[in-house]
Amino acid sequence: MKRLFVPFVLVSTLVVFNASGQTPVGFTGAYSEDFDSMTSSGTSYPAGWTGVRYAGSGTLDATLDPAVTTGSSSGGGIYNVGAAADGDRALGVVASGSTIPRFGLQLVNNSGSTIDQISLTADSEQWRTGNNSSVNETVTFEYSLNASGINDPTATFTAVPGLDLFEIQTGSTSGGAIDGNDPANRAGIAALISGVGWADGTTLTIRWSDLDAAGNDGMYALDNLNISAVTVPEPSTVAMISIGALALLWRRFRRCNGSA
Repeated sequence: MKRLFVPFVLVSTLVVFNASGQTPVGFTGAYSEDFDSMTSSGTSYPAGWTGVRYAGSGTLDATLDPAVTTGSSSGGGIYNVGAAADGDRALGVVASGSTIPRFGLQLVNNSGSTIDQISLTADSEQWRTGNNSSVNETVTFEYSLNASGINDPTATFTAVPGLDLFEIQTGSTSGGAIDGNDPANRAGIAALISGVGWADGTTLTIRWSDLDAAGNDGMYALDNLNISAVTVPEPSTVAMISIGALALLWRRFRRCNGSA
């Protein structure tokens, strides 16, 4: 029995890992993605990205390929969104009762050292309005250091609200396409995550998860994502800088008071 059990566990693990078809991208200190590589007609994700149906009445855990839209699509799913024939693209989501989507990225630390602090910035764009003005929709951001993929149910994910995609046109009572590139429908999001402990050779998983709100949901998209490792000075370095600054202030104080 033991000889049969061990191979079964190995095979099952591989199936779970490959279920999304997601292959991590190497990270050496900086990463950026503007999704323009999808082009105005592409239905494939950039390297390292994938999307799934994580809730709803449809088939759970199913991989969702991005469909192309200008924001006019109202069905639940993941979208390559932008103006018609425009090369400026973003990755968007709409939730419905049958499809509640999630998308995300995996990066493997190839920097040669542990990364303790990372900075993330991006644009949150709204490409479609919802029809319920009493609910402010969000697409929540989370990260994990032990996930095999964006939909790993056994992994520990940590939320960072500052990186949520969010409804901008909160007063809308009718659903319809809007221009997510218009400054009125776009906002910057950013966060500095400290104490990460992202060891060399291990994988960071980040994801955005939509929720099915009452009524017709809006479409919220991610664009211009930048991730960078932030170097944290050693305590000894901080101490030396502090001593140097104090010495400089003391010299200036003495000069101001006529001391040699």
